[in-house]
Amino acid sequence: MNCSMRNPERPWLIAIDTGGTFTDAVARTPTGEQRRTKVLSNGSIRARIVEILGPRRCRLDFHGLAIPEGLLTGFSLRSAESSATPIVCDVNDGVLVFDTDVKASMGAVIELKAPFDAPRLALHLLVGTLPGQSLPPIDLRVATTRGTNALLENKGDSFALVLNEGMKDLLEIGDQSRRDIFALETHRESLTAKATLETSSRLDNKGERLSLAHDRELDLIAERLKETQVDACGISLIHAHLDPDFEKNIAEQLSRRGVENIIRATELSKSHGLGARTETLAVEASLHGIMKSFVDELLPTTMNHRNISVMTSSGGLTGEGAFKAKDGLLSGPAGGVVGASLAATRCDEPRILGFDMGGTSTDVSRWDRRMLYRFETKVGPARIQSPCLAIETVAAGGGSICSFGSEGLKVGPESAGASPGPACYGAGGPLTVTDVNLLAGRVSAERFGIPVDFGAAERALESLMISMIDAGRERTSRENLLLALIDIANERMSEAMQSISLREGADPAAHTLVPFGGAGGQHACAIADRLGIERILFPPGAGLLSAHGVLGAPEQRFEQRELDLELSEAMCVLPRLMESLEQSAHSALSKNVTEKETRRILALRLLGQEDVIQIDHHPHCDLESIFHDRFTRLYGYPPPRREIEVAWVRVVVTERLISTTGLDDANDAVHGNAPSPTNTAHRMLTREGWIDSNLHHRTDLAPGDRLAGPVVIDDDGATFVMESGWALEVLADRSLMITRTNSTASELDVTGPAASELVSARIGDIAVGMGRLLQRTALSVNVKQRLDFSCAILDRHGRLLVNAPHMPIHLGSMGPCVRETIKQIQPAPGDVIVTNHPACGGSHLPDVTLVAPVHDDALRLLGYVAVRAHHAEIGGSRPGSTPPFSARLEEEGVIIPPMHLVRGGIECFEGIRRALNESLFPSRRSEENIADLRAQLSSVRHGCSRLTELAGSIGSDAYIDLADGVRVRAMNAARRAIRSIGDLDTIVEQRLDDGTLIRLHALSDGERLSLDFSGTSPRHPMNFNAPLAITLGATVYLMRVLAHETLPMNEGLLEPIDLHVPECFLNPSFTGDPHRDPAVCAGNTETSQRVTDTLMLAFGLAACSQGTMNNLLFGDDSFGYYETIAGGSGATKRSDGTHAVHTHMTNTRITDPETLESRYPVMLRRFEIRRGSGGEGLRRGGDGVIRSIQARKPLEFSFIGQHRKERPYGLHGGGAGVCGRQYVERADGSVHELSGSEEFSLEPGDIITIETPGGGGWGSA
Repeated sequence: MNCSMRNPERPWLIAIDTGGTFTDAVARTPTGEQRRTKVLSNGSIRARIVEILGPRRCRLDFHGLAIPEGLLTGFSLRSAESSATPIVCDVNDGVLVFDTDVKASMGAVIELKAPFDAPRLALHLLVGTLPGQSLPPIDLRVATTRGTNALLENKGDSFALVLNEGMKDLLEIGDQSRRDIFALETHRESLTAKATLETSSRLDNKGERLSLAHDRELDLIAERLKETQVDACGISLIHAHLDPDFEKNIAEQLSRRGVENIIRATELSKSHGLGARTETLAVEASLHGIMKSFVDELLPTTMNHRNISVMTSSGGLTGEGAFKAKDGLLSGPAGGVVGASLAATRCDEPRILGFDMGGTSTDVSRWDRRMLYRFETKVGPARIQSPCLAIETVAAGGGSICSFGSEGLKVGPESAGASPGPACYGAGGPLTVTDVNLLAGRVSAERFGIPVDFGAAERALESLMISMIDAGRERTSRENLLLALIDIANERMSEAMQSISLREGADPAAHTLVPFGGAGGQHACAIADRLGIERILFPPGAGLLSAHGVLGAPEQRFEQRELDLELSEAMCVLPRLMESLEQSAHSALSKNVTEKETRRILALRLLGQEDVIQIDHHPHCDLESIFHDRFTRLYGYPPPRREIEVAWVRVVVTERLISTTGLDDANDAVHGNAPSPTNTAHRMLTREGWIDSNLHHRTDLAPGDRLAGPVVIDDDGATFVMESGWALEVLADRSLMITRTNSTASELDVTGPAASELVSARIGDIAVGMGRLLQRTALSVNVKQRLDFSCAILDRHGRLLVNAPHMPIHLGSMGPCVRETIKQIQPAPGDVIVTNHPACGGSHLPDVTLVAPVHDDALRLLGYVAVRAHHAEIGGSRPGSTPPFSARLEEEGVIIPPMHLVRGGIECFEGIRRALNESLFPSRRSEENIADLRAQLSSVRHGCSRLTELAGSIGSDAYIDLADGVRVRAMNAARRAIRSIGDLDTIVEQRLDDGTLIRLHALSDGERLSLDFSGTSPRHPMNFNAPLAITLGATVYLMRVLAHETLPMNEGLLEPIDLHVPECFLNPSFTGDPHRDPAVCAGNTETSQRVTDTLMLAFGLAACSQGTMNNLLFGDDSFGYYETIAGGSGATKRSDGTHAVHTHMTNTRITDPETLESRYPVMLRRFEIRRGSGGEGLRRGGDGVIRSIQARKPLEFSFIGQHRKERPYGLHGGGAGVCGRQYVERADGSVHELSGSEEFSLEPGDIITIETPGGGGWGSA
């Protein structure tokens, strides 16, 4: 290319989007021509050898990719036959000359790896320049995964943190939960600071300054920071979002003392939430240098015209000087949302679901006439406080690996990535979704974009079929297997779309689906069928739509302010505040932005709630009325009578786009580069078998053209497969509008090799969806933040089929609860029963369960759904409904025997209201109880509806048979696990701190296992009695851990178990008289952990974990607060224990320090790891935590914990963990030790400190 002929007055406009597998780039030249290219994200080009001209020369087919002469000098060769070999000569006329002899065979696919990264390679291909040559004037817009990859791979720069005194372990503790509740080796994802220093500087919950660091303290901090030689230093202090100058002052003083590169948490985010704000700071400190270097190296700094803009996760552009690393972690997916929204706007589509299926993952988004934002997003190990478009990501893309194992057929989450890539790339990769689509004729090999090896894909499929036969599966045809794998992939991606819609209270069927990315169009019709969607919009340039979105993205700025004011009070300050925020945002935009749009977003919530409803504010709008309507639509019931609070206000100022930059040109580019017409016959696999369908290139189609499926539409970088029952029309902008022509969606294939896996996945999705709906619609912190709930689906006999992986303690109790409940009340269609009684499979009174039958249209019973949620307050003699010294059930709160909540579809809340308000110890928050019951009811109804829909789509008989197969699969997994144990005959004992004995005789016999608790102590005189459901739950947990398989949690795991629990404190009898029935509140939390300790000991799986939940409750007559506190996990043969994590039967999250202090009259004085409390050994036990809370007003406290006398055991010579302890420090300086069960009062200034147990060690050190 002759650079001298370019228009010197107008720069190139280039957008580059680097994904996990491919890097897409589009450009508009100075003359208005549009170009595009796609390279692998590992910085390589693939080509096929078409002629061997000698040991060092061969002719290559680059599959239509234009290679500038001289570009390949310095590249390296990779192939299945040859390792990396430098290329010193270049390609000319397709002939490549190597500097050494190369082993290569005719037809082989080789990879040519650039000595620079993928964005630079794409840039050279677009512009036609070589490394070292001067570049023309360029306006570059870039989205990249560089920072995201560094974060996920823990390859960021070193950093240090300055945090509040007592909170130095904030990052490591996180929210104290574990990602995989069944993994004994808990590998916590967290960013690690090289050094963490503490300052005595402190703000209170109003932003008032309590203390300031003195000069000597600052001298020591600065000296230590300089000694650590880190790349960045971060400062994050509690409540500093209320007074950002507080952090700024400390930063300035440290800077004057020679500390460099200081980043303040409040310059990144002024949002509430110390934990997330600190994690955001850690991400920025870790990635700032990496991202700055990446951006700096994109274009030489010596260029005459060099303008770089970086895409942010919020869908806007920002200049390289203003860019923050934390703002760009989802920049690529955001580009896709922008591209899809521009396409929808052009075609007057008001509401879309975006479906971006790339090589590594699939991103799902929703657009409803405007962008939908989230302001806290989890990316890898960190919660990021940054504006982000609402995007769900699922690990299912073209590169998702298709495999078979003990769990059956599986697609993903593992990916082949860019290297080696799918089998058809010819680099030795595994079978992937891309290979499956290729073999099924759903993508044309000739127009694939890169050379492909059809034979390699075929061999990978054959290998999978052989592995299935070797495992005892019946032989199936390759066609059935291909369709089954496509179905599994579609199921996973559909669930992500259900998720994002459910989270926001939207119906997927009310949207138009916009598929894009290389593979989105290949799966769109099937996913639309699955979701009931009637319309699909396939835009021009869909294969590179994310890059087009980056090209067309606006410049954008956000400003925010936390308010936390009641609505009436907020209305007095909002006008002036929003004006100030608008001015600040306007001034931050570049001077060449002349047309701007302003959007004002308010976050409203009920007073005391954490979750907010975002409302766009317009002059003279009735916020109270809008909130009432939105609340009712979102939650399914009107808001309780409570004050409305404005949590925050955000102002978004965006460049007004005059045209949809890039997309207009995309049509011209496609047209201008159109190949010769291709309306050819094409073999494609469908449900009806192989058919001859037409293959069209998009450029062959003119506006107004209509086609009926099945047909394949080929586009540059993408393919659309239109199934039977769909028809398309070409719109004026050459978008394809695909509309359903059949009246019903396609049914799930119940005859194929993946029928069991598909139904199992669908049932699991329903249970998870029920949980998402419950979390969204509940009011209480226990459900919304601590996630203390479970959703279950059961068969016709009340046997558990699926329990969504929420709370392990509930695993064994849902089945007995349903079976006992339906014994007492046989529910009719439309009925919903409520209970919390321990005799009905309940665990303790705060856990309230709703049960509903599910019938088909012929009123045939299909099964049951059940939802259990922990109500923070359900009455009782102490706030929080967990009195430490309760001896009778009635002392623990409102007892709800099975009763109707809904009868024949008619709600009847009167009975439950009376119980909540008129019991011996009534609830202190009955309206909140009712609100959460309504949320549970919404979840139950959702489960019933979805289950009925599933059975209707495949037939009731098929559903019942396949659902039973889910149970059988778990049973078989349990049998394999028992068989793998070998001979086991052991008796183990564990004692509670008061000497109460748990005795277990474990005996294996082939594929059966006997667990006999004979000899266990009788009924406990206090509240450590555990209903039988607790031991059942611990046993299910044990079997799931032993199985080492991803299985639905169901009672099939118990079928090979002979469980004998005589009447004892693990199976106390209930008479129905609450004055005589045993108390159980500590049995649910504490005895459950000790039973699990005992099971772990019998099987030698792990040393003892902390063996307690450390229940802390406080409150007064107006409120109650409850939390459980983490400790150390036990070591295993393979791994040290984990510090500061919840273990075994619980996984609740800890309340954020700022939330704790702003909602309750307390101060968090200390929350850190209790160093050295884990047991010694070859593998050390995890350490517990130290948590100190200071009262700001008179409060009643309760505490219940275990392992205060009995140390958590070690195994195989490993040392025991240190016991827990708790004590009160009075304001007068006196200290009072507390026992493991205590009721006590704190006055203002008094401090309660809990030191939780460490886990046991494994092996002699």
